[in-house]
Amino acid sequence: MRAIDVQDLFVSFNNTPVLKGVNFWVDEGEITVIAGISGSGKTVLLKTIVGLLTPTSGKILIHGRDIAGFSPKNWNGIRREIGMVFQGNALFDSIPVWENVGFYLLEHTDLPVEEIRKKVTHSLSLVDLKGTEDFPVDELSGGMKKRVALARTLIFEPKTICYDEPTAGLDPLTAESINELILDIQKKLGTAALMVTHDRHLTFQVANRIGVLSEGRVVGFGTTSEIKENKDKIIREFFRLGGLTG
Repeated sequence: MRAIDVQDLFVSFNNTPVLKGVNFWVDEGEITVIAGISGSGKTVLLKTIVGLLTPTSGKILIHGRDIAGFSPKNWNGIRREIGMVFQGNALFDSIPVWENVGFYLLEHTDLPVEEIRKKVTHSLSLVDLKGTEDFPVDELSGGMKKRVALARTLIFEPKTICYDEPTAGLDPLTAESINELILDIQKKLGTAALMVTHDRHLTFQVANRIGVLSEGRVVGFGTTSEIKENKDKIIREFFRLGGLTG
């Protein structure tokens, strides 16, 4: 079964189309990257898939269920299956690392604090941050904040993880370590992943399949080798800018 299957997806704001019939999929246990320049619709696509925006038309199948048009109540059950790591991390600077990672469990469950802290420690160990539970978030580096945001998603043991520009704003060495972490998590846990990025290097380093989004449409979709061999002008121009043509 496919983890995510997007079919003829349209999203418009004030009658202005942003996504114009998008089609692609994410297989279980694989990483699919949707790449494209800023303004191509990548973040709108991701937010629609995780239920933060409502599609105008089309289907979004999450583990076989069409979530297009789901109500907030419908989403409660599926949010534990699909995690989201935001570009800006969306952490609370006023509380320590462990409370950020365990925030949902603290606010919305009756689990004892001791059990939540155990779950937090396990999640932090998966991202190589065990021992940072009581660190103030505002004193962390950009790379550490990205890891905390990922740990917060992993605490639910999601089947699929969505990443919005995971290396944006990071220096090259830190970005490389985040790339390696994403691959390590996928290998350890067998999760599927959907990533949107303009980072050409990251795309070829982590992807099993690649889609190129341009002006609201996926102009090419395939394995890394298929994309490198694709003759579409937009695809070749996008990756040539990073010195990564086929």
